[in-house]
Amino acid sequence: MDTLKANFHALCHYLHWQEGGMVLALGANSIKDVENSEYQAMVRSLGAGI
Repeated sequence: MDTLKANFHALCHYLHWQEGGMVLALGANSIKDVENSEYQAMVRSLGAGI
């Protein structure tokens, strides 16, 4: 997971983007795993703050 975060930060830096946060759906192997999980609320909250 640290590698994923490091790559995300590097991409934001390279593209001159300001990071707004991230939601990592750990253990989700398909869209169905995410659709009925707490991740949707987390993403909505993150999106509302951007």
